[in-house]
Amino acid sequence: MTIRRVPTDFRVEEHADATFRESMRPAADSRTLHAIYRLEKTSLSTPEATARLAKALAIKPGDVAHAGLKDKHAFTIQHISAKARDIASADRFASEIIAPAIRASLIGWGSEPVDASIIDSNHFEIVVRGLTREACDRMTRHAAALATPDASTLLVTNYFGEQRFGSARHGQGFAAAHLVRGDFESALKLLIATPARKDTGARRAFTRAAATHWGQWQSLLAAAPPSPHRRAIEVLASGGSFAEAFAALPMIDQRMCLDAFQSWLWNHAAAELLRQSLATDPGATIEVTTDHGPLVFARADAMPSDLTQLVTPLPRKGAPINATMNADWVRALAVILSRESLSLDQLDLPSLRRPRFDTGDRPLFMRTADFSLSAPVPDEFAKGRIARTARFSLPSGCYATVVLRALGH
Repeated sequence: MTIRRVPTDFRVEEHADATFRESMRPAADSRTLHAIYRLEKTSLSTPEATARLAKALAIKPGDVAHAGLKDKHAFTIQHISAKARDIASADRFASEIIAPAIRASLIGWGSEPVDASIIDSNHFEIVVRGLTREACDRMTRHAAALATPDASTLLVTNYFGEQRFGSARHGQGFAAAHLVRGDFESALKLLIATPARKDTGARRAFTRAAATHWGQWQSLLAAAPPSPHRRAIEVLASGGSFAEAFAALPMIDQRMCLDAFQSWLWNHAAAELLRQSLATDPGATIEVTTDHGPLVFARADAMPSDLTQLVTPLPRKGAPINATMNADWVRALAVILSRESLSLDQLDLPSLRRPRFDTGDRPLFMRTADFSLSAPVPDEFAKGRIARTARFSLPSGCYATVVLRALGH
């Protein structure tokens, strides 16, 4: 059944922390030339929205910064900063900007561009449609199982969302799994020469040309349309190595393929840890199937307190995963790496200085504050089906789609 949705079914509002709010000034001066806008956008990616804002302000796109990337297929509210060249330019910045699919309101001036550090939390309001009575009841049961003694807070395994895995080409694997083994050709083929059903436009034409002419580099250059990935083929056509061709890809593509594999490894290690920890109590876990492997969630009252507070380093070469680390996490990660025939020391790129796997940490659990689930109502777009609205707040870096998975949706 195709579920009809509207952009306002998924609403997210970014909340800035108190330090940032207090640092803003009501007017520009020589030290505060970054205009802070509250940006509302509908069915646009954050880069698309910031490009429209830059055009409206007659500044370069690079002079507009965002705190976080917000979902494209949604109605979102976030913070954007726009840099003025000088006071005279700042005086010309409009207090309100309305352009197709965006509305920006000037809320103050700062000395620095905004970045992710200013985000305190994100508040979500999500309408879940097309529910059967069984699915509706399952949401209620899962919410009750995940609730802490404060019923307005859910304890949810802090998995990376499936949108993180966009560089995994539709079930054909992760490019970084080849990169860490030194197989740059296989990685490159996955990234730029593996057609996918959802590819459109120039991307579709390029991946199909690359798949057809792989190894015939001059023919591929003649057949392939303009693309940010064309430089990699030019390197190969001039006699360069596959490692050099990978290094010629846009850095965002290089970065994303490492992030995807690292996040996938972390997700599987987290699921394995919960299975191990709650193996004697089968009723304590909730398992949800996804395209990238099962996600395991746990009944809040069954979780050992040390695990609810656990913060883990992301898998990478040199990560501080040793005898001082939580022993259960060490074992779980070892199981996942063994399944991939890898060791922690292999999670690096041979022969390249960059990119590198993320050196950050990640809490094993997230706490969804201010959680509420509306009463079931008839879905106005699907006769005989039910809709419910979930409302909650999450810390920066956590995924609302994971909360929906935990609720059985």
